[in-house]
Amino acid sequence: FTFEGPIIKDRTSFLIAARRTYVDLIVGPFLPPSTDLRFYFYDFNAKINHKISKNDRIYLSAYMGNDVFGVDYDSSQEDNKDNNDNAEERDLLNFGLGFGNITSTLRWNHLFSDKMFSNTTLTYSRYSFYTDFGLSSDYFEENIDFNYRYLAGIEDLGFKIDFDYTPGPNHDIKFGTSYTHHHFFPGDSELKIDTNSNTLIDTTFSFSDKIDAHELFLYIEDNVKITNKLKANIGLHLGYYSIANNTSSINTGLI
Repeated sequence: FTFEGPIIKDRTSFLIAARRTYVDLIVGPFLPPSTDLRFYFYDFNAKINHKISKNDRIYLSAYMGNDVFGVDYDSSQEDNKDNNDNAEERDLLNFGLGFGNITSTLRWNHLFSDKMFSNTTLTYSRYSFYTDFGLSSDYFEENIDFNYRYLAGIEDLGFKIDFDYTPGPNHDIKFGTSYTHHHFFPGDSELKIDTNSNTLIDTTFSFSDKIDAHELFLYIEDNVKITNKLKANIGLHLGYYSIANNTSSINTGLI
């Protein structure tokens, strides 16, 4: 579904949109009672813009999406099991897999003159991936539980400002800067194994330490019309990347 329209006439408007797949809803009724299926993706978008003045506008947008796959199995729900078997023997199995994104942007557009304007932008994004697996088995008086979970992802927070200046019909000059803080969590795992007598394993471990990084760049470029048949794009880009507790790098380039 999508909804859009004005909030304040000629000044503020909005848009909201969402969708979801429905294969699991169709297949679900045909699965045995012992099996529960989760198989879908969804996303959600929202935008709003507001005209502050003749020379200023702000835009706010957000996105959220997720892909999900999972299966739960309970042997006690099988039709061919009698009550005596269910009381003495039961197997539970669950498996899940998914990944998702969250992003949001706040942008301010300012018009200095007919020849120059700027865009100032704040951004936030988060990506995560996870999987989990669990098994529980009851056989008469014996019981064992096995559970495993893994999570990884990246989270970014950024700021940038871009200027566009057109001094004449033969020049279009662009310049600006950007900074992004990256937070990496490459992988955290949890493992737990229990029996009815004691806990065999209960641990959490990481494949690597969480990492913070800083990324910065400056740029300027000029799109020049030399003749009717000859154009040039001339510019300079300066980039800086730093990883916490590690070496830093500086890169430059000519456009």
